[in-house]
Parts: sequence; structure tokens; C-alpha cells
Amino acid sequence: MDVPGIEKLIEVTANGIGSVAGRMFVKWKTRIAGQAQVIAAEAEARVLQIRAQAHKDARELLARGDSAMASEFDMSETISERVRYREQARLSNIGATVGHAAAVLENKRVIDEEIDHDWTARFFNDVQDVSSEEMRVLWGRILAGEIEKPGSTSLRTLGVVRDLDQATARLFVGFCSCCIFTLRASGQLVDARVPSLGRNAAHNSLDEFDLGFANLNRLQEHGLVIPDYNSWAGYDWAVVPSLSIKPLPSFQHQGREWSLVSGTEYRPNGPLKVDGVALTVSGHELSRVVEQEPMTRYLEHLKQFFFGLKLQMTDVTALV
Repeated sequence: MDVPGIEKLIEVTANGIGSVAGRMFVKWKTRIAGQAQVIAAEAEARVLQIRAQAHKDARELLARGDSAMASEFDMSETISERVRYREQARLSNIGATVGHAAAVLENKRVIDEEIDHDWTARFFNDVQDVSSEEMRVLWGRILAGEIEKPGSTSLRTLGVVRDLDQATARLFVGFCSCCIFTLRASGQLVDARVPSLGRNAAHNSLDEFDLGFANLNRLQEHGLVIPDYNSWAGYDWAVVPSLSIKPLPSFQHQGREWSLVSGTEYRPNGPLKVDGVALTVSGHELSRVVEQEPMTRYLEHLKQFFFGLKLQMTDVTALV
């Protein structure tokens, strides 16, 4: 059975952070919002009781003229204010992140499958301290992706994202925008890499695309690409004599499907090896939620690379 994506998002968020989830989605889920307001009102009443008692205790301390105790009270108030500020900031971070997830899911329906509770707890524990808007967008996409397809992002990958800084995240977006992806019909990954265009990526062959050795090292240190920058995968399966082959084999690049059409001059001397920098499992999981950027210059170089092998890299998006 499937349900509205927003409804599932509310459920997962409620499991992750408790009753306040309802207040974040009042315009989508009136019933849950109402329940949350009741719970929030009860909690606020309790807070007022605690605060009133604290003020009463403070007046008694000050009335006794105990300067040491008064100083201790002032320090306690300062700490309490800092704790309240931190918790408000955390709630704001969560709200913004879930809002980005809602934007992805608003008009979608998803399978009503339970999200792993350990995953949910880890996600909201990590995201509460994410204040960068750019990173909150990324976290929101991860949450939406997990709701659409439970199990799509592992706990290990959440750890990778938690330690990701903005500069490395932007670098990763550029990497994914150059990537070619091969997936089975089930969506299982076969290969994901940035081809080094017949040269050596470890010797800065991709530097003009901001993927020089230093930047590749940065991605590798964050667990996003494998250490061997010149690994290879066979792409013979993507070569077809014409576009009339059914089903037409293809790989993905820049959100489109491509096949390699061989001409009469194509004379392979062995398997078609495509060398390059491959994504790790976490890198691939994360690549599914990043928003790729146009990389026209790299695409032209990629076409030229295959053309040098007497292969025509052909956009077959409309045919697949």
C-alpha cells in the first residue's frame, strides 16, 4: 500500500524528534498538528511550573543576602539560557531540513514501509547541529530519498555526510556531474566513475574539471571515491552496431541515457576498458540525492574520447 509522501514524512519525523513534528506540518496534517499542540501545551505548563519554582527559590536566596549562592544562581540562569538557545537552534535546523524533504515529497506517493528506527535516530541526532543551508538541503534530500526507498542510504553513509564540509560537498557535486553510471533494471549499481579520458587521473589529467590529484585525495579521505584513481570497468556491453537493438543497452550521464554506436571502422583489440575514478558504495548512495550541475565541457571531452576509439556516444534518452 502506498501513502502520500508528506504523511510518511510526518510519521518518520515524529518518530525521530517526538511530538513537535506535528507543529512543523500543520498545513499538511491538521490532525497530527492538533495532537502535537495538546502535548506542547502540557509541556509548556510544566515548564512554567518549573520556572515559577526557580524564581521563588531565587528570591529566597537573594533575600538571605547569600552572595555566593546568588552568584551560583546567576551562573545557573546563564547556563539555562544557553541550553535553551541551543535547543531552539537545533529545532530550527531540523525544521529547515525536514522542510527541504517536504519540498521533494509534496506531490509524491510512497510505499508505506517502516523506516529503520536506528536510522531515524541517527539521522535526527546528526542533522540537529547542521546550520548551513546548503548542507541542510543535502540532508533533506537524503531524508526524502530514504522515505521513497527505505534502505537507500546506509548508516555508514550518514556518518560520511556528518563529517562532510561545504567545500567538499560542492566538490562532490562537481564529481557526480562528470560521472557515468551503470545500473541494473533493479537500480543496483554496476559501475559509477569519472572516466580519465585515456590519461592518468592520478597525474592531474582531470585538473581542468577541478578534479586534480589534491581534490581527488580530498574526496577519497571523506570516503567518497576509491583510492585507485585508475581502476577500470568493461563497457563492451554498451557498444551496439545500431540503435535498432532491443533492449538498447545504455549508461547514464548528466541525467540522460547514452549508448556507444560502433561504425564500420571499429576494430576492438580487446575488451573496452574505461579507466577512471570510481565512487565508493557511500559515494554512490550519496550521488543519488545530489543535484547535478551542467558539465558541457566534460561531456564534449568524453564524446571525443569515445570518438577516438571509433565509437559514437549517442544520447538515446527518448529511445530507452
